[in-house]
Amino acid sequence: MSLKTSPSPSASASVPPSLNRLRPYQQEVAKTVLDSVFGKQGLTFSVEMARQAGKNELSAQLELLLLTLYMAEPQNLVKCSPTFKPQTVISMMRLKDRLNDAGFDGIWIAELGYIIRLGNARAIFLSADESANVVGNTAHILLEIDESQDVSQEKYTKEFWFLFAYPQPVYLPLCRSFHPQTPISSVQVLQKSGASPGQ
Repeated sequence: MSLKTSPSPSASASVPPSLNRLRPYQQEVAKTVLDSVFGKQGLTFSVEMARQAGKNELSAQLELLLLTLYMAEPQNLVKCSPTFKPQTVISMMRLKDRLNDAGFDGIWIAELGYIIRLGNARAIFLSADESANVVGNTAHILLEIDESQDVSQEKYTKEFWFLFAYPQPVYLPLCRSFHPQTPISSVQVLQKSGASPGQ
């Protein structure tokens, strides 16, 4: 793994219980992202993972943990995928399963067909297709771009930039490796401090 980030004060903190089911290389990414979220640093992390390395499970576990921790506050995390069907729908199904696994069955609420609410916190799932309109939503905690290699730079700069609340949430583009021989445990994490989409 190549993790190009500066050590944070909580880098050696124990793994939150909800992340224990993740593999060690997934946990390392999760802890790095969470350090920025809790420190309100507003950093950008671009994560590249091999196929079948657990990118989507990592994402779902981060969403579960953040919804749980922020459920008393009216805060949003936003996740975008290149298409609504099937990619965004699959992401919503995975998060619902993880919420149920964590004992929140009957507590979380689905809203408007693209929002999952736990208490006052919401996970908003959007399509990053060229024809989709994402403006009007706000990311307070986390902005994820799944399969970011398939989302146009123009979409980032013209629309995603306006999703950021102040202070900025963590911006997390997730992409798959283009190299079929990449080992599953190989993860590339690049960080740009305080960067907005397109910067």
